[in-house]
Order: sequence, then C-alpha cells, then structure tokens
Amino acid sequence: MSRTPAGNLRTLRASDLDLELELPSATPRAVALFVPGLFATSHFFRVDAVAGRSIARILREDRHFIVAHYDPRGLGRNRARRHGHIDFAARVADLRAAVAAVSSAHAGLPLFLLGHSFGGTTIYALLGLGVASVRGVITVGSPARLVPRRPPWEKLFTPATAQLVEQVARADWVDLAAFSFVQNRIYSGSGNWRSLSLGAVRCLLRATAHCRVAAALGARSGMLASMVFRTGPRAEDRDFTGRDLQALLRARALERESAPLLQQLLAWGQRGGAIALPQGPSLAAISTRVTIPTLVAFSPADDMVRPEEVCAFDGPAVATIEVGRCGHGGFFFKPGPRDVLLANIESFLDDHA
Repeated sequence: MSRTPAGNLRTLRASDLDLELELPSATPRAVALFVPGLFATSHFFRVDAVAGRSIARILREDRHFIVAHYDPRGLGRNRARRHGHIDFAARVADLRAAVAAVSSAHAGLPLFLLGHSFGGTTIYALLGLGVASVRGVITVGSPARLVPRRPPWEKLFTPATAQLVEQVARADWVDLAAFSFVQNRIYSGSGNWRSLSLGAVRCLLRATAHCRVAAALGARSGMLASMVFRTGPRAEDRDFTGRDLQALLRARALERESAPLLQQLLAWGQRGGAIALPQGPSLAAISTRVTIPTLVAFSPADDMVRPEEVCAFDGPAVATIEVGRCGHGGFFFKPGPRDVLLANIESFLDDHA
C-alpha cells in the first residue's frame, strides 16, 4: 500500500462515520472520493500494484487531488460503527452523508466520485437523489442492473442460494475469504449448492478461512491465486497476479459484508434484474436523467459483473469505455487494461476538473 506522510493525513467525520483524507504536497486542485465495492474497503484504491502506483497515489501526487477514503459502515476504519441492518438504502444514505461532509469541508474545490463494482452502483443511486456538489463520476465494473447467469454463476439467483447465505452468516456477517472460495468451487461447475449439506458448507467455510495463507503462496504461483480467488484458469482472464492479491490482503483491502445486502442482490437477480431504492426508479432509468458527466468502464472478461449490466447505465451525460480483459478486480492492477483505464480517467479529469 502506498504511504502518505502522517502530516498529510486528516480525519473527517460524516454522520457517525470516519473518512480519511490524503492531502497533496502542493495546493489542492480538486477532491476525489473513493467508494469501494462489496467486501472491500477504501484500501483497495491505495495498493501499489506490480503494474505501477495506486490510483489514489497518482491522483494525489500527479494531479494534486485531495483523496478521500470512504469505508462503508461495518468495514475498515468504520468496522466498529453501529451496523444493524445494512442494506442498499443504508449504504446510499451513508454515502450521501460522506459526500455532504467532503463537499462542505472543501466547498471551493471540484468534487469527483470514483467507485469500483458495487461502490459505483451506490453512486448511481445517489445521483438519482441529486448531488449538485459533484463535478463528475467515474465507475469501474459497476452494475446498474442484474441479468440471469450461465455457468459459472447460473446458480447464483436461486432461492436455495439465498437461504444458504442467510444460514451461513454469523451475526449478519459472511467471511469473505471463505465465502469467495466456496463460490469459486461451487459455481465453477464442479458442484451444486443443493448437493452439499449445510454442515458441509460450514466445514468448507471453516477450512478455507485461512485462504490468506494460500494467497501468500499464490504470489509464487499465479495458478493458485487464480484457483482460490476465482479469477479463472487462463492467464488472460486472471484479475491480477498473486503478488497483487497478497498486497491487497496485507492492506486489509478486503473485508466482510452484511448479509441483508447480499440478500437484496439475490432478490434483484430473481426478480429480473432491476436495482433500485425502495419506491424509487431503477438505476437504468436514473441514467437517462443524469446531467453530471459520468465515465463508465467495463471489461468484457469480467467474471462477476457482465458488460450488459454495466452498460445498462447509459444516458446523455454518460460515456462508456471498454478497457480490455482484466476480470473484475484487475482494472487497477493488470497492465494493459489498467493503462487504458488510467488514460481515460486522466482525459476525463482534464475535461471536467
């Protein structure tokens, strides 16, 4: 993880959540608020990859941006905050408070939001509520709707899976490393949720809770990291190298998630894919009304979010780009696609900062 001098770090309170701000050495030109995806903390954006410096470091050092790191409630620096029932609406409300706090603290600077995966989905919902203080939005691999899966994800949106997620959750939490491993093994086509008893699944979860050890070994064996963290057997489909994965784990960039939010994802998939706040329009419908410049990036080889789910967020103010084959986590880590993404981000900021 890239290190910021202690004198350049600030803490900002948003409602009852803490944000960490990285200040540039030069006079700030703008602010970037990073919004992580499911199971992730803002450290995801701070990990220097084998391919180069982190996106947070690039914006702070090269662009002189104030970088604001937001950890969702119950994760990262906000792990100890009251979490209760964390669902989509709660996530959006917390993000709205974070945006309000940052824009108030730095009212004279343009504010940009950058979200990866479900972090971008949360930003889409926020745009539907109205955020006049935001200058521009960048999302990476972020679904605006869900579509039925074929292997290896065809079993994802079934009542049996929803029930299983609820049962294996401990106090509304799911162990990320174990859950990811079980998903990989079951959804790979080598098994079926219904063919495993609940006891067997719990044993798998306990047995795979030490996946971080395997990931460390994966720094030497890309195949092992790929096998454990479902990035595919082919080198071109792997999200990122074992060494990059090890850096993510060391930085605690991957954490846990609230079961109610996972249940909502499953329910959206079962009902035909519409993602929306309660009594609100779908995110796909919101996109047609968005006036804030938005850059949407996707990968045709994303094994978690399909291109059509990302491209469903499409309107007059939205520009969509394909960055190449990098899986779901490799946008900021895999050479080639990473270069394309960074070039488009810089061009977008040149146009709107």
